Amino acid sequence: MKIYFKIFILLLISCSGNHQQQENDIQQTNNQDKKNLAYIIGTNKETTIENKNLQFLIEKDSIFRKDSILKILEERKIRLDHSFYRKTGNFDFPLYYGGSYINKNNLLFVNIVDSLDNIYTKSDIINRIGNKDFKIKKCSYSLKMLGDTLNQLNTVFNRNKYLLKENLKTSNFEINIENNVILILLEDSTMENIQEFKRNIMDSPLFHFSQKPILYLH
Repeated sequence: MKIYFKIFILLLISCSGNHQQQENDIQQTNNQDKKNLAYIIGTNKETTIENKNLQFLIEKDSIFRKDSILKILEERKIRLDHSFYRKTGNFDFPLYYGGSYINKNNLLFVNIVDSLDNIYTKSDIINRIGNKDFKIKKCSYSLKMLGDTLNQLNTVFNRNKYLLKENLKTSNFEINIENNVILILLEDSTMENIQEFKRNIMDSPLFHFSQKPILYLH
């Protein structure tokens, strides 16, 4: 009986030892998994930071490229405008030329009067700019016609503005090259005010009436 009891005790000790060893193995495995997980998380954080830094550099480079492109286009536009300048101090715009502008997509457009759009006018623009990196946009009115009409409008307005009611006496005018019109800004661009302006000042198919923007003082 004592022999059986001793054997039983030895078996318990053996099982207990094996069980403890299994627990130790499981604990070591869990600890290693935690280390691996911590490494993965740390690596992902580093990767995320690297990606953010890379994205920042890409965006910065994109802004730099856009600024560089815009600067080049502005120089070409200035070169084109200056090519029409004369020693007399005036600009002598050809009848085919409707002006030039850079749109929001950083593209240089040159307006050419539709009826005068031909190989000669395109060749002339290329020679003045120095390259072909621009787009032709057909228009109805030349820049010379727009300028002459604007000068006439200013003269008539200053002479007859006393005929207008108060909120029309502060009207502003400017040439809008992109839309090929003379933009007339009114404080209140109702149909009644537009008709009064046309009746007492002047009217033209070149005119486009719009609401004057409100400036808020902070």
